[in-house]
This record gives sequence, structure tokens and C-alpha cells, in this order.
Amino acid sequence: MFILTTISDLVSLPPHTLYNRDIDNLTERLNSKYANRVLPRVGLCICLYDIINYSDGLVGAGTGNVNVNVEFRLIVFRPFKGEILTGVIKRCTRQGLEVSVQFFENISVPKRMLFEGTVFEEEEKEEVGSKGKGTWVWRSDEAELWFDQGTVVNVRVEVEKWGEERSGGLEGEPGCEGKKAGGGVSYSIEASIMESGLGGLDWW
Repeated sequence: MFILTTISDLVSLPPHTLYNRDIDNLTERLNSKYANRVLPRVGLCICLYDIINYSDGLVGAGTGNVNVNVEFRLIVFRPFKGEILTGVIKRCTRQGLEVSVQFFENISVPKRMLFEGTVFEEEEKEEVGSKGKGTWVWRSDEAELWFDQGTVVNVRVEVEKWGEERSGGLEGEPGCEGKKAGGGVSYSIEASIMESGLGGLDWW
């Protein structure tokens, strides 16, 4: 689920921050820049792990900022294909499920990737003829198992989607795109619930 990624970057330190120790100053600046940020083809940055090396600072012309070349490692969220994640169902729609793992919410389970025999049950609103929200239910010979909002589930990672690629939410659902810090589609995961051990934790 988590990996270490080595990155090199030029960090600019304003004069008013130079009273800090170099390592503390760089740590603060790097966490501020990278934490909760998606790097294309890398993953969702969680925080700085360590600083491997950094150069002597050079004062930039006209700004007074000290520019430092830094090599460092980040803790990154990037689950591999086939990995099992445990999350919570945050929404059910006719297109499938949306699942959250607290710090990452752009996980979708399309209806085609649910157990065979899973159907969408839509609730009736009080108004005649109007439809309310609904949920998915897996009907087998033994029981009916419900994918209610808030249910803790295991899902299997199938596909990563990056940048301009569609998803994060469920196909056809407005406002469900995977978002990076500051907005914009960036990174999302498509998962499945089609095998033994997947779905609700209390099912097995």
C-alpha cells in the first residue's frame, strides 16, 4: 500500500526562516509542498520519510532566498494491482460503490465488478412516483448481504487511473472525479468485490 520514493528538488528558503536548523527548515518546507499531493505515475504523497543529502545554499539574486538542492524520500500511497484494501462504503449509486480509506476517497467499485447476483435496490421516497437513494445487495442461495453506506469492506485493486483519465467516481456520476490537492482529476483506483473474502468484513 505504501512505498518509498526518492526525489530531488530545489528548495527555496526565505530569509526569515533561516534561524531554524537546516534539516528542520527543509523538513518543514518539503512537507508543506508535498504532503497530500499527487505526483503523476508516483502516487499520493503522505509525508517526508527522510532527507538523504542537501547542498550548501546559494542566495538568489533579488530575493534573498537561499536555494538548496535536496535529495529526499517520501512515503507514498500507491497500492499494487491485486492488493486488498480495507475501506468504508461512502456512497452507493446505480453505477456501483464509492469506497474511502480515510485519507484517500477516490476508490470506485463499478457494478460489473461486484459479485454475480448483486442487484441495486432503490428506496421509495414518500412522494408518489419519486425515487430515493438505494443500495446494492448480493443475493445468494444462503443469504442476502447488503452493501450499506458505512459498511467496512475489503476490495481488490484492479486499475489505476491518472491525470486526464476518467474516474475516481463512478462512470456517469457527476462530481465524482478523483481530485488532487488544489482540484483537478489526478489519481483514482478502480477495485472489485468478486471473490471470497471480499465485501463486508463480517460476511466471512
